[in-house]
Amino acid sequence: MTKRLISLMLAVLMLAFALTSCGSDGDALENTVDDASRYTSTINLWVITESKLVQRASELLYAGNDPDKYPEEPAKQNDEQKAFIAALEGEYVGLEKTWRQLDDICDQLNTLTKKRFKTQVNIRYVTEDEYYTKVEAAFTAHGAALEEAKQNGTVLVPENTTEETIKNEHGIPELKYPTALDFQVDVLFLGGSNNYFKYADNGWITAVEELIPNSAVQLTYHLTPALLQAATYTNTLGEEHIYAVPNNNALGEYTYLAVDTALLNEYYISVDAMGNSLYSNETKLFLDYIYNRQGDEQIYPIYSKDGKVGLEMLHYWSYDADSAAGYYLQTPDTFSLFGGFYSADTTPESSVMCQNLLTLPQGDYLNALEKKVYYENTAGYITQDENAKSAVRVVTGGYGEKAKLESMGYTVLTTSAPRIDDTDVFSSMFAVGSYTQDKDRALEIIAMLNTESDVRNLLQYGIEGVNYELKKVYDEDKNEIGVYADMKADNMYVMDITKTGNMFVAYPNAAVSDVENGKYGVEEWANAKQQNLEATLYPTVALNYTPYYTVDDKSVRVLNAVSAQFKTVVLDALTTTAAVQQLKEEAAAANAGVTAMATWLLEKTGDVTYVPAGATAPVAVTVQDLEAALEGMNISYSGNYDDGAALSTKVLYEEWWLRTYGTNN
Repeated sequence: MTKRLISLMLAVLMLAFALTSCGSDGDALENTVDDASRYTSTINLWVITESKLVQRASELLYAGNDPDKYPEEPAKQNDEQKAFIAALEGEYVGLEKTWRQLDDICDQLNTLTKKRFKTQVNIRYVTEDEYYTKVEAAFTAHGAALEEAKQNGTVLVPENTTEETIKNEHGIPELKYPTALDFQVDVLFLGGSNNYFKYADNGWITAVEELIPNSAVQLTYHLTPALLQAATYTNTLGEEHIYAVPNNNALGEYTYLAVDTALLNEYYISVDAMGNSLYSNETKLFLDYIYNRQGDEQIYPIYSKDGKVGLEMLHYWSYDADSAAGYYLQTPDTFSLFGGFYSADTTPESSVMCQNLLTLPQGDYLNALEKKVYYENTAGYITQDENAKSAVRVVTGGYGEKAKLESMGYTVLTTSAPRIDDTDVFSSMFAVGSYTQDKDRALEIIAMLNTESDVRNLLQYGIEGVNYELKKVYDEDKNEIGVYADMKADNMYVMDITKTGNMFVAYPNAAVSDVENGKYGVEEWANAKQQNLEATLYPTVALNYTPYYTVDDKSVRVLNAVSAQFKTVVLDALTTTAAVQQLKEEAAAANAGVTAMATWLLEKTGDVTYVPAGATAPVAVTVQDLEAALEGMNISYSGNYDDGAALSTKVLYEEWWLRTYGTNN
């Protein structure tokens, strides 16, 4: 599958997204399959639960222990049934109640999947601490069984090619569903880029881009298209595919500069002159005016919750080479000597530079750093008191924050809009297992979890009136603004809303948000939907190097070590603008060549050590090591590379950009 074909598929899906977005807000029930000739199918859906009780109850159900055969009233139970129930409560307090609730939830979900798709779903609930171990063991067992069947000339599972009926306990004919293998993984949850890459490279999950138009086109109505685009992955063979469907969740956040409108007018400065930045010369002049302003009321130039101000739109070329063997995972918030600023859009013309920050043209980094040091180290310049009056408030948050700030009399500038980064893309995904008997059926179930509210709420909350009840939320004028799912006191069913599908087709799970504790409020829910529409891709989203690439490992490790020590010893010690100016002069003098730069950097940091790949003992970084690393980072395609040679980050970035966007940056 070439990049061009994937791009064409994505273009079709985005067009469908645009067309369907003009239609109804209802569920995707119109996509129900009612073809009488469609065969029945059974799939295993593996999900993560937050409860050990739910996991154990799931194991009981999967082993054939049907709670409907055990009366809830002890007086109606025979001795064998009483012994079984007693054993449950001896194992875990609350297990019987969990077992019965889970059985009803699974039955209701299957009523929907059988009606709409003639698909029976066995839900395998596992807690996260055991989930990936069990899933991987299942894949390994399935692969071994397939190989054994191949060697024996047999078929592991015959295809279901007939439409059979059986009689239930009431003598009524109903469709017969095939039995799924215990180790069959048809649909699975993936959290984290490590798992995504590993499972794709192991051949455990299958590409889905060609399946979506046929089996799950309704995904285009609910899924943010950029998320799907970012999920494209180059495997160890150099093949590019989309191996999983990201679940829609709240994407990124805004950084706002809320400027006091009255003070703007007093100073006679336009917001356009400030350039949406704390670090423009015009903004600093305005803030200095406020700092030196005389008056009865104390007015601070800047309010910041933590007393710090960040450098805006700055990317660090930093990579973690150890968390996942064979992979280099980007960590763009970790300081690196190499980096670059990026602009508001993502185009070849605005792509992030890959250059020594200390030698950027016009001194962009060091000039901004000088203002940052000045703001943070000038007494009385920044306040952390949210009730204090300030000329500018630095606020990070969701879409709804802007309206709140404007209502308080601020003119609000958007320093940075939400960016879809690796966490957004890879933290919550559903994939189709490669050994599934029916890829299309598996993808249909994924589509249900992303598009159909009744299925989504069942998997997340359970049964209304049993596990949860809906509560209304009102605004200050007593107008109803929405409802949320409030879990009942005797509920035993516990799931994480970020791990069960598209957040926005489920009910909110709180009246007011407390995101740190997994609670998403009604008003914020609506704001997050709008926020997703405005989200754009981070410039290097999904630029994680896999075993397909030959990375200059030593240079990565040397630069990581030197960068970390330079930040600690040099940058963190800067407290005055004079100190930054001296650093600028020294960096300019050291920019006479790579040897001069490497020598100066190690003079500033002192002795630096790094741990080579596969080693445990640290090794000292020499001037020659750092010289080679700095030189390697700057080599572009103009350099001569032999087949299999270790490539610089800059070359890998250029290749990635070409493959992703179809043009050189």
